[in-house]
Amino acid sequence: MFNIALIIAWTNAVALGEDLCSTMKQDSLEVMRRAGFAGEAHRVRTPDGYLLTVHRLPAPPAPTAPPARRLAARKRRPVLLQHGLWSSACYWLLQGPRHALPYILSDAGFDVWMSNSRGVAVSQDHEFLSNDTDEYWDFSFHEMGVYDLPAVIEYVLKVTGREQLYYVGHSLGTTMFFVMASLRPDVAARVHFMVALAPVATVHPVGGSLRVTVRVLKTFLPWSQHGMRILKNNGISPKTVLHLMQLYLSGNFTMYDYGSRKNIEKYNTSKPLNYDIGNINLPVLLCYGTEDPFSTEEDMKLLRSSLGDVTDLQSFPLGHLDFVEGRIVNRKLFEDIVSQLH
Repeated sequence: MFNIALIIAWTNAVALGEDLCSTMKQDSLEVMRRAGFAGEAHRVRTPDGYLLTVHRLPAPPAPTAPPARRLAARKRRPVLLQHGLWSSACYWLLQGPRHALPYILSDAGFDVWMSNSRGVAVSQDHEFLSNDTDEYWDFSFHEMGVYDLPAVIEYVLKVTGREQLYYVGHSLGTTMFFVMASLRPDVAARVHFMVALAPVATVHPVGGSLRVTVRVLKTFLPWSQHGMRILKNNGISPKTVLHLMQLYLSGNFTMYDYGSRKNIEKYNTSKPLNYDIGNINLPVLLCYGTEDPFSTEEDMKLLRSSLGDVTDLQSFPLGHLDFVEGRIVNRKLFEDIVSQLH
């Protein structure tokens, strides 16, 4: 039965990766180096001043490398990987060089880029805000979709000299993408193909004991200094969590609900505006786990019917986090996904 144990299970599952990623403070470059791969770190500035760290695998060959190798590197197709909640780019690497998606993509000839969302330990710098202020943490996945993803996508394409890239998102990494694609179709047009792992967008309203749990958390989280501190220490904006809770309670994929009075100031209406994902015009592959309580089969059918161009809907015997750090995810699953990036 859905209850608070689900949230505890989420926390415990994330903790499996702490030894390798050191609670997301471990630099992905070090993880790649241990696996025998060279990588790069890039700094991307968002329009609202956040400074994001983006990692690249593998590093391009040196100017002194043989011409044939440098030419081959320029032909590699860029793919951007975006992590989910309570995570970082490092978590894409958890399964090691034989089974982790970034290495498989690299082996298949892709130029792999992994973004770290604002708030994550390696992306906590800002041009003029300190990360210990409320103003710094005043964002949700809306700002990640409107500011972060466009900035990263445009940066990757500029560096690689390409017109388009591929995108793979997990969990919240899909949510921010759908926000971006609905509000910034000019940027979405620069994405050739999108793979959504355990996507979260249009969902059925939760019921039963889970609904009670979410309501309790939504009510008390803003007043819990301890809870707010735990989230921020793990690179999570409390507003992001509250925004997600609003989605699961209402069943609507909408902008942040500030309450009637402030909504009128923000949106010129008492209700938060919807993200119109029906106008998203690019091929999307939806992949969900049959053991995932956060992205259920019913949610996926609703999402598929809402999107404009869904290439396929595939299910796997996995939980929500298994796509990134579960030990049962095998190389063949990711190779099947890679084969659809054409």
